[in-house]
Amino acid sequence: MSKKLKILIATHEMRDFFGGVQTFSIALYDELKSLGHQIDFYTKKSGRHNEFKKKSLPESSIRENFFFYKKYDLIICSTKQAFKAVKSLTGIKILIIHGILSKIDKPVDGADIYLAVSEEVVDSSKGNIFNQVIRNPINCDYFNYIGCSEKLKSIAFLDRRRKFPYLKEVQKLGYKIKSIGNPPVYNIKNELKNFDLVVARGRGAYEAMAIGKNVIISGNNSGRSPKEIMDGFITNESFLNFRRNNCSGRYNAIELDNFEIFLKEIKKYDKNQGFKNRKLILKYNNVKKIAKQILKYF
Repeated sequence: MSKKLKILIATHEMRDFFGGVQTFSIALYDELKSLGHQIDFYTKKSGRHNEFKKKSLPESSIRENFFFYKKYDLIICSTKQAFKAVKSLTGIKILIIHGILSKIDKPVDGADIYLAVSEEVVDSSKGNIFNQVIRNPINCDYFNYIGCSEKLKSIAFLDRRRKFPYLKEVQKLGYKIKSIGNPPVYNIKNELKNFDLVVARGRGAYEAMAIGKNVIISGNNSGRSPKEIMDGFITNESFLNFRRNNCSGRYNAIELDNFEIFLKEIKKYDKNQGFKNRKLILKYNNVKKIAKQILKYF
């Protein structure tokens, strides 16, 4: 696309929580900015530039003040609160729905284009409102290939809401372990680069795959249940299934009520899968591809 567009990206908050929706928006911002488009970024719960800057990734290029116009070429929104805040502006309005659990992450009337981040979102909605499923965009230049060891030596447990329930049992097996994400971590790559296997869900899983790590999808349903649910070890085949539920653990929804269930997944470790995971993200989740998919709606 040769024309340089005036684009507004809007999300709900950058102040109290920093998770998948926020990093999704930042990855998209950085890519659209690199293409030469004029980008404004609005966040409903952080109105001052300095507050926003503190919550942005150190490597992010988000350094703009909030200059608002009445008309944009594209207005890209995540969450219904953000959409309502900019609804009066003129422009092609795209509403992206990321999940099925949050009350603020629901479709509302008024958008020109509705995009879903997974098939689970499409299936949970009433009526055929979604124009397309787009995948979680990952900056594959920043999340560059690092790889993992021949034999499993270290495991990172990444979750922004709670600690994994079997940390002691894993440590007794002799693995180096680390629990990451609570409190929030903004430079995830530096935290994960020295680990072979990453236990995560959502964007944390995609980011770990991008740098060539083995990944097990496990979580506790976004903090809404004390139970740990697991999809399991990612392979080329299982990934295409797990992503239907945005790698949330809800595809297989295996209740992790004993350590032996998790131990079986650890034993599937394969150094070569790390490189394969990188290729999967390049093929399906590269932000360069996702940005083009969104720009086509102009």
